[in-house]
Amino acid sequence: MQRQPARVAENPALTYTPWVVHPMPAGPVCPPELWILIPTRDSTSVTHTTIVLTELAMTTQVPHCVYWCERSNIPRSRNTLVDYVRSAVGPGRDRAWCLWVDSDIMIPTESVPALRTAIEASWRSGVGFTAHYPMVSGDSHMIMTKDLPTDFAPNVTAKDMRGFPDGAQVPMCGFGCLLVPQDLRYEFRTDRWGEDVYYWHDHPDEFVSYRRDVRIQHHKAVWL
Repeated sequence: MQRQPARVAENPALTYTPWVVHPMPAGPVCPPELWILIPTRDSTSVTHTTIVLTELAMTTQVPHCVYWCERSNIPRSRNTLVDYVRSAVGPGRDRAWCLWVDSDIMIPTESVPALRTAIEASWRSGVGFTAHYPMVSGDSHMIMTKDLPTDFAPNVTAKDMRGFPDGAQVPMCGFGCLLVPQDLRYEFRTDRWGEDVYYWHDHPDEFVSYRRDVRIQHHKAVWL
């Protein structure tokens, strides 16, 4: 990928080069910690979600922090949140465990134990995960190829997702509820395909696991 000029972050002291992909090393890529990041345009569900996720972070008994950011669009919110994390972890760290939760996601309190188990499993394996939430359209939030455009890489249907085994490898998915060893040098970008699609396309060797027991609610979704 062609190297792009450095982006000046909201804090002028923070700059980094966007769209340059840094490979994820094998095994655990960073110490057990939890950066809970909530990008939003409208603050929907932020209060409820923050309370539930704070309970989750406290029960994991590891260093944690909850950030939420409201900007003019979701990619800008994501980039500002990554700036926060990169500044907090300090120089020399290219990755950090980030739990992305969109503001239109509702995490039921009863899902916290399964979510905690999934997070701890990811810390041990070094592989992140995506939660279970189908869409009203009949699709899921998962795409089983890295191809672009996504007109030729359709989402897995919600019906198909029911048959996926727990721990199935997912090469591309939405960031609605996703734990990932986040590349802190990456800048989210978007046009018609969406910033989450581009993240996975720009990280061709990365994937996450599907955790079917982590059941959450999406405001534009239905339960299977």
